Amino acid sequence: MGISKHTSYNVVGAIIPVVVSLATIPLYLKLLGIPRYGVLALCWTALAYMGSLSLGLGPALTQRMAKMVDGSAEQRASVFWTAFWLASAMGVLGMAVTTAAGWIYFRSVGTDTELIREVARSLFWLGCIVPLVVVNGVLRGALQGRERFLELNVITSGSAVLTTTLPLAVAWGIGPELYRVIPAALAGNALSAFVAFYVCVRTVPLRSPQFLTRTEAGPLLTFGGWVTIAMIVGPMLVTFDRFVIGGVIGPSAVSFYVVAYNLVALLSILPQALSAALFPRLSYADTAEAQGLQDVSLAALTAVLTPAAIATAALAQPFLQLWISEDFARHAAPIVYIFIFGFWCNSFANVPYSLLYARGRPDLIAKLVLIYLVPYYLLLVFLLWTVGLLGAAIAWTVKGFLDVIILFWFAGQLRRALPRLFVPGAFVLGAAIICLFAPEGGPKWAALAVLFVISCFHSLRILPDQVKELLVRTVYRRP
Repeated sequence: MGISKHTSYNVVGAIIPVVVSLATIPLYLKLLGIPRYGVLALCWTALAYMGSLSLGLGPALTQRMAKMVDGSAEQRASVFWTAFWLASAMGVLGMAVTTAAGWIYFRSVGTDTELIREVARSLFWLGCIVPLVVVNGVLRGALQGRERFLELNVITSGSAVLTTTLPLAVAWGIGPELYRVIPAALAGNALSAFVAFYVCVRTVPLRSPQFLTRTEAGPLLTFGGWVTIAMIVGPMLVTFDRFVIGGVIGPSAVSFYVVAYNLVALLSILPQALSAALFPRLSYADTAEAQGLQDVSLAALTAVLTPAAIATAALAQPFLQLWISEDFARHAAPIVYIFIFGFWCNSFANVPYSLLYARGRPDLIAKLVLIYLVPYYLLLVFLLWTVGLLGAAIAWTVKGFLDVIILFWFAGQLRRALPRLFVPGAFVLGAAIICLFAPEGGPKWAALAVLFVISCFHSLRILPDQVKELLVRTVYRRP
């Protein structure tokens, strides 16, 4: 099965939840209200963060499974069950941590008394989701390592649809209170975990349950230990800023920020899909093949993402006006403009990220996020106090720019990659500046149109040969 086909599965699997999310966010805002939706967004962020308690077992299991191309079913089952039991134990711990930390945080952010009562009644259900999130990470890691991307994306997209629509249905049919909405998300996560486990039984394959194996736990925890550091600190650099925004400005500001973030995050669908497909392949590729895959992937991403980023910047405000409201667009659109360049840069960081993980060097990524942590939060707090909500987007964009430079440097590919990104990066940065500062009118739209056309010509110049090479070079079938 080829990387190109795996990537297409990943893209479709990512697009479906995005479409459902875009369709349901206005309904959530209408049924729950902006403050309650902001609190719910913080709850989902906390759940994603609790996934770090999996000890990095998902990526570690992916790498181990990928390297066991010629291994026996018994070997794969042994490493699977070891990861599964370790993750289950950490999920139970995460349940207790989430309940306690959630109570402390939401009591301190200054929300109204009614919301505090809702949160208090919801925390048990929120905590119950944590073990499912942690175990799901291991189940999906096993499927990715076995390169079962079709099944993986059916499960992942189905889970996202269920956990998005079930709470909305409850809010509409029963009531918008958080203690009613969150248990519906719990049901969606439970169903997803059951289906993922069933597919693992067939594809690993698994027979009867096995006990934790000490010889398998060692390599998993060694690899996963560095991944865990990255997973614990990484969300602080990616989404933990929402808690700071909620504490400094308030939950309503979180709603504007999250919607803008999710809109621009559409640019990450393709690079993340390609990264997921590359990871198991790079785990057993030789140096020359890995270099070729990286070069072709970088060129293809450049060709696709540059016009897409310019178009996103140009259409953000009209889209938000039609999608939600003119008032909401006035607050959220400038955040989108700032995010554009940071997301464009960060998208390319997925390529060296996968290469470093495949080489067994998650320690480099962990060290990077540790270095970032204090400077990032100092910059974030300073910009929030001086610039307001836009300051959070500026801080995130600075981080995205540094990500791509440092990760390519760690991978030993900076001199090779940077010249390819300079010109298209200037196009994207120019579009963001025009959207932020140019007055509304014909000249603004003309300038954006010129940038878009130039970027399209640049893409056409590099895209056909690179895509052809990608399809020819990366087609691969398991023996």
